[in-house]
Amino acid sequence: MHRESASADDLQDEELVAFSSVQHPHEEYRFAANSQISVIAMGVLSALSAVLLLAGIEAALTYSIASGWIDAPPGPEFYASLVKRS
Repeated sequence: MHRESASADDLQDEELVAFSSVQHPHEEYRFAANSQISVIAMGVLSALSAVLLLAGIEAALTYSIASGWIDAPPGPEFYASLVKRS
């Protein structure tokens, strides 16, 4: 059957390759929107986990120094004395 002689009813169920992406745009856009939301959510969660990790390390070091498990780092006077010696 030639396309010129086919009626509209005959072509109704046939998907034309040239217009296939135009016929169902909602699925593609929905997937793209969900992907963008997922990427943003993963970025926010990774940034939050990095901040919480650094806060946990800082809290652990503070507790260790306060309890005496780790010696306190030298203060600015120590570094000033090193500069005066050289």
